[in-house]
Amino acid sequence: MKFGIVIPLKSKKISRDWAVTSAALEGTIRSIQNQTDQNFVVSVAGHDCPEFFKNMLNERFRFTKVDYDAPDRNAPNFKTQELINDKVLKIMTGLIAIKDEPLSWIYQLDSDDLIRNDFIEQINIVPPTDAIIVEGGYIYYQSAQRIIETNEMDQLCGSVVVVKPSTFSFPPSADLQYIHDLPWTKYRHMNIYKFFENNNQSYTRSSENLVTYLLATGDNFSDRWRTGLVSQIKAVMKPYLFGKKYLILLNLNFH
Repeated sequence: MKFGIVIPLKSKKISRDWAVTSAALEGTIRSIQNQTDQNFVVSVAGHDCPEFFKNMLNERFRFTKVDYDAPDRNAPNFKTQELINDKVLKIMTGLIAIKDEPLSWIYQLDSDDLIRNDFIEQINIVPPTDAIIVEGGYIYYQSAQRIIETNEMDQLCGSVVVVKPSTFSFPPSADLQYIHDLPWTKYRHMNIYKFFENNNQSYTRSSENLVTYLLATGDNFSDRWRTGLVSQIKAVMKPYLFGKKYLILLNLNFH
């Protein structure tokens, strides 16, 4: 049985800096490559495939190009919901690409986050359950080279939910009509537990620091929400007030 990882990737059109977006994905992929358990398949879905990824495509690392137009945030009638819908459709596309694999778990990982090198191994030893919600991890402020440890990762980051394939039905196509059929698309990460509770499914919360959430890369989705000067200043100061210098140990465990 394989561990399935689905990664939705923003397009060049919506990316603030495609080089930054590509470099972030490269770090994410490297954290998967260095897993202690190598029985996995990675499904990246997007409009554009970074050059480095083109050179490593095989049965374990796959890219599926979506066939709809990318959102244009410079358009006069642009709405933020278009970004959310774009990610939803890419999650569906990534899932469809691996639906015929014998999967033990499925994990939606954002394209700029990192997983600890024993992430898959740790998930596989969790007592039987339908889903796992990761609460422990680190916020990494890349521009400041500082980290904040947190036990509320599920409130901050989308890369925190691992599920059994039996918890949902794979969508027959990438279409917004199926948005309520998948845990990652029906609820935001902080409320995703409701998907399992409403379907009488079990879930476990893990306190292991298994995920590193990258911020301040210059291309974060959350950056678009900070339009006020005060919120921008707080975001800049937070890693210096509450964070620690980036640790060598953390660097080794997440790369």
